[in-house]
Amino acid sequence: MITTDVDDIDDPKQYLINLCRRCRKKALKDAIVPPAESTAKVGKDYNNPLIKFVQESWAIEGAKVNSASLRRAMDVIIAFQPTWN
Repeated sequence: MITTDVDDIDDPKQYLINLCRRCRKKALKDAIVPPAESTAKVGKDYNNPLIKFVQESWAIEGAKVNSASLRRAMDVIIAFQPTWN
């Protein structure tokens, strides 16, 4: 089960890796989870599945509901008004 209290996750990257350990999709598991005998912290293709997810599936409005920190960050980005000298 994936928690909805995402801002309370101590180590989000490790949380994601542990979720993927139980994943039935071998390609996803192989990409994100480091091999057992490895000293690597992440799998050999960690970034590509995340990029694909963000580009094709992530619903930021829904994510903001579950993450106050994401909501605050997006509010600051949207309100940003650069000043040019």
